[in-house]
Amino acid sequence: VHIAHDCQLGSHIAIANTSNFAGHVVVEDHVRVGGVCSFNQFIRIGKHSFIAGDSAVNKDILPFTRAQGKYAVSRALNSIGLERAGYSKDEIANLKKAVRLLIMGDRTIEEALKEIETQCAPSEAIQYFTQFIQGSERGVAR
Repeated sequence: VHIAHDCQLGSHIAIANTSNFAGHVVVEDHVRVGGVCSFNQFIRIGKHSFIAGDSAVNKDILPFTRAQGKYAVSRALNSIGLERAGYSKDEIANLKKAVRLLIMGDRTIEEALKEIETQCAPSEAIQYFTQFIQGSERGVAR
């Protein structure tokens, strides 16, 4: 594993072998990274996300999601990770709806955020999810 200058690593993360992080990457809490992954500089990896092995990441990875590919995109909710972290079934279902609204279809980010606001039950996790998206400078991988 190579972690370059000024990276910020959260708590309770696991990084497999031969993964490389360029400078200024932020890895939030409870993240899992598969082997042979590469991360461009200045990106954020949201909490409770899972990055599949052999992925190349050039945009922010949404919290609570599973991401994969060259270039990695969020594919689905990381439901197994959330169950293990103690999230309730209702909260997982609520987050699943939010993730689907964002990554499926041809909505713009703004349209998806409006739909999340109207269709998802308000919660700390939903608020964090939407604030993460709004705070993205590199764009979110979706």
